[in-house]
Amino acid sequence: MAVTFPCPCGRQFRVEANQLGTTVRCPHCGRLVQLPALGVLETPAQVPPAGKKERTPSPTTRRPWIWLRPGLAAALVLLVALGFLLAWHSLASSARRRPGLSSSPDSTSLAREAPAAKQLASPSSQAKTLADSSPQAPAAIPAYPATSPLHLPAESPRPSVPAGPAVPPRTLLAGRPPYLKEGDRFSQEVVVSRSSLCQVLGTDYRNQARFAFLSSFQVNQISEKGLVLTQKVEAVRLEQAGPDQQAGLADLLRQTRGTTLRITLGTNGDVTGLEGAPSFGSLSSLTSPESLTLSLQPTLDPDAWKELAQLTFFQPPDALRQGGRWSRNLTHDWGALGGWTGQVLYQLAARAPGVERYDYRFDLAYRPPQGSGGGLSSVISGADFKLVNGGGSIAYNPDRGRVTAAEERFHVRGQLALTVLGETTPAGLEELQHFQLRILDQMPDPAQWSAIRP
Repeated sequence: MAVTFPCPCGRQFRVEANQLGTTVRCPHCGRLVQLPALGVLETPAQVPPAGKKERTPSPTTRRPWIWLRPGLAAALVLLVALGFLLAWHSLASSARRRPGLSSSPDSTSLAREAPAAKQLASPSSQAKTLADSSPQAPAAIPAYPATSPLHLPAESPRPSVPAGPAVPPRTLLAGRPPYLKEGDRFSQEVVVSRSSLCQVLGTDYRNQARFAFLSSFQVNQISEKGLVLTQKVEAVRLEQAGPDQQAGLADLLRQTRGTTLRITLGTNGDVTGLEGAPSFGSLSSLTSPESLTLSLQPTLDPDAWKELAQLTFFQPPDALRQGGRWSRNLTHDWGALGGWTGQVLYQLAARAPGVERYDYRFDLAYRPPQGSGGGLSSVISGADFKLVNGGGSIAYNPDRGRVTAAEERFHVRGQLALTVLGETTPAGLEELQHFQLRILDQMPDPAQWSAIRP
């Protein structure tokens, strides 16, 4: 029987069983090898073939934490890269963003006068382009981006009033006792806030102004045709103005104090006539780009005084249901900047005991200035404006048949072509006007009222 025996050289050779216990020579290396005796022979360990490596254990037999190290390192690198990308994007966005105007009147909100109404859609209007209004108009300044809107003050919801059949208006003299009689007196407080942005040659000029005036009203005559009243500006107050507007506004307010207007109302409460309105808010010269907005766009022109009177003597239609709507035509002369024409759309927004809330919005189209009328009109060679939003809310007391408070805002954005000494310069103009009106039974002391500083 042959037995296989390993040599220290790593090779194996076979010997006969009768050779066990003797010394033999390895046929491969020639080394003498002592063979063990029979009975003590152990099975030799299996020696792996030369040049053969052990098999790498499978991932399932490895320790889990060893595999987590490279994964965690890769995740950390990705997070750091993502952080750098987000920071770069934020800086790039802020660099591109243009700051908007800010106007924040802090007087009492009309929401205290009337119940809340549903949020309603904003108005829209269309106008011709600057090139259409002037054959030699320069390239238009891009409109202010949507990423930097004018920051409006807290406001009442604006109505979305679809077209509908006209509703017969309420009359002052028919169907119910008149809410006013000859000799009646009451007072009115109006606070005007204004924010302006003028962009000339890539530079923004911003201004904010806030002023108020106190008026007394007296009913002089009532007839079948309507009412005749007088309005007298008893006191004025300048609350805020920019450095270039301070002196001009203060002087104009002083000139306005003591002005008396004669107002005629039709039987439906519409203002059919207004005489004696002061020309307010137009400076005689352009001393700087900051004075451009005050010089061009009057805040309280005669049409503005008429609209304030219309708010004061507002009358809704009879038997109007919740959500009822109606409209009236409106034309507003904007002086050297042209004008607006269209409709005012009204809607009954909410009712509560002793008070009704009416929301309204303007649906107006811009009308560019026609020709040169001298003065500032000769400076403007082209204009194009868009109504961003315009409208307001009215608190009405049905038991007394009269308005108790109202607020209105008028926000426009547009472009001008200004020609001075043969040189034409494009300018961007953005304007927000905010009116707040209160009807008072008792006239405050004018001196004390004028000294109030919010």
